[in-house]
Formats: sequence, structure tokens, C-alpha cells
Amino acid sequence: MLEIPDTHELAAGGRFKPMGSSWELLDRMNHDLARRLASRGKDFPVSEYLDSARVPLARRGLLRDFVQGFYAAHPDRLSAQSLAVENDGGDEEDEVQGKQFRIANGGDALMKWLRDGLDPERTEVRLSTVAETVQWKRGAVSIVCRGGDRAELPTLTARTALITLPLAVLKAGVVRFHPALPAKQRALAGLEMGQVFKIVLRFREAFWQRPEFLKERRAKAGSNGSGLGFLHAHGVEVPTWWTTLPVRAPVLTGYVGAVAAEQLLAEEPPSRLERSLVALSEVLAVRDASSRSSSMRRPVTTGAPIPSRAVPTATSASAGMAPLAPWAGRWTGRCSLPERQRTARRSGPWPGRCRAGAGPRAKCCACYNSHTPPRGP
Repeated sequence: MLEIPDTHELAAGGRFKPMGSSWELLDRMNHDLARRLASRGKDFPVSEYLDSARVPLARRGLLRDFVQGFYAAHPDRLSAQSLAVENDGGDEEDEVQGKQFRIANGGDALMKWLRDGLDPERTEVRLSTVAETVQWKRGAVSIVCRGGDRAELPTLTARTALITLPLAVLKAGVVRFHPALPAKQRALAGLEMGQVFKIVLRFREAFWQRPEFLKERRAKAGSNGSGLGFLHAHGVEVPTWWTTLPVRAPVLTGYVGAVAAEQLLAEEPPSRLERSLVALSEVLAVRDASSRSSSMRRPVTTGAPIPSRAVPTATSASAGMAPLAPWAGRWTGRCSLPERQRTARRSGPWPGRCRAGAGPRAKCCACYNSHTPPRGP
């Protein structure tokens, strides 16, 4: 296990400034929510708190980003009660802890550790076994399963069954229960999953760790001399990025939740990569992040619905993405990026690649300037 340095910096105007402890900021909000709940006597959406004049303007945007990123929730749908932490007599386990750890040899090591702790005489782990139907009555249950190749498998029977399926799977009705469980369905209707978008990029070198790169971007006052840990930026499509510290590697991870994640996951993989690179260029204040990643390995994006604090389970799905091609189709005379990105990119230096494929000098409203797109085959 590696402890991750808790160094968070705010990227704005080409400068990196220390943010202090982000966990303390979240804990302060959660304690404040508890006080407001006590005075109101009823629950309310977190968006009401974030829009309140009592929350300093400088903190409001940062907290909204954290709510949508850390909790992967729409603020107008997130329950204040689910985040509130009592000031006196509260459970310390409900508070956001200030330490994070990373498993050095991959997340599958945790699954192996859990499996190795099972008594082989009393337990059996069946992989590639998909439950489809649960038939139950008092004192007996049978589960109809299929293999990963859709082949029929023997029905499993027992006196009882403990159901620990992810919330999204239960809400989708992928597993059928006979007889139905209307009380459980009503409870499920009150819970919701949040989407996250995560992209991992590998570069030729960790240029962000160069002393001159950091010296140029870090403000003199309050700057720290350590390497980059976490970077946050307001108004960027992918606002949160982190490095592999304490391990040094030419890898950056981008992360966003809630609305922005849903929009990115609706795009095709090449578009997700392109838009992530444009966001990274803005965060790091570099001319073109994609030019530094021309030899990067296959980036991976993960669209993972994650639960609110009240839900104990989560699902994840991942899809490999091909490296950004030198062209993405011939110029059609129409911008391929969303309208909200077009208007923001009409002036200033060109930060990334144009999706206009071939042709002499094409002009795209998503690009800062007219430029010569790379030629297609």
C-alpha cells in the first residue's frame, strides 16, 4: 500500500496555487449541513446550500466541483441528510478522512487477498456465473444461472441467499425475483447512481515534474517544493487531474463526475480523448498536450456509475480507447464539438488538434485560428 500525498493545487490563469486540505473543506460543509438540517427539521437538496449567500463565493465553485466529482452527484438531487455530519456525538467514520492509499500492484490484489481469506472447506467462488432468476419462498431459494458464454448452468439451491448486487443492476431489473419484492423496489426508487468519467494517459515523459515547468506555474507565495499531486481547475470539462506520486511515472489521470461525465460518456471514444486533451492543455497551461503524447500507449477511459454515501455497492465498466489518430475524417464544413465549446474557442492560441481531416487550410469554429489540418490517407 502506498500513501498518496495530500497535495491539492488550484490551476487558474497558468498558475498553480496550494488549496490546503480539501478534506477539511468537505468536512466543514458536511458539518454545516448538519446544523442547517437541525434548524430546518427536514431534508433539502445540497444545491440550496451551495447557492446560499452564506457560502463564500470563492468556496462555492470549488465545493460544487467536489460534490459533482467526489460524490459524483447532481447537487439538486443530492440529499443534505446523506452528507450531514453531527458536530457532537457523531460517528467519526462518517467524516471524510484525510488519507488516501493506492495498491501498488493493482486492484486485483485486493480481490485475491479476499479470496485467499475464505475457508475452502466452507466456501466456493464461481467465476463467469451470471445470475438471471431468483425463485424464493420461506426456507428455500433457487437461482438460475448462465455462464459468460450464455450456456446454461446447473441451478443453485440453498436455504437462504444474500443478495449484494450493485444498485444499478437491481434498478435495471436484470435479475428477476419470483415472487417480486415491491417493498425493495420502493426503497430502490429513492436511491440513485452517479456517473463518473476517468481517463488515464501515458506520455513520453513526465514533463509536468520538470523544475522549470513547476517554477513557472507555481506562485511564489505559499508554493510547495514537492512534485505535482492533484490539480483542480474551474470551468474546465475535465477539472481534476492527478499524477502517480509517490511513484514517478509519465502518467496522468483525469476525472469528472455527474453532468460533465454523462456528456463525455455519450461521446465516441476518440472524441472523449480529444476533449480530455484540450482540457488538460488548459489545466497545465501548455500549448498542446496531445503533441506530448504522440507515442503514448492506449489510454483507457472508465465510465463507472458510483453510489451516494448511503449505498454500499458500486458497478464499473471500462472500454479501451485507441490513441488519437492524426486525423479523424475529412473536413465537412461543420464543427464537430459541442456548441458551448465552440463559442469559448474563437480567440487565443490553438491548444489541441482539429478534427477536420484533410484539405488545404480549413477553418473550424472550434479552433482558435485557421490552421492546416493533417492530411488523411
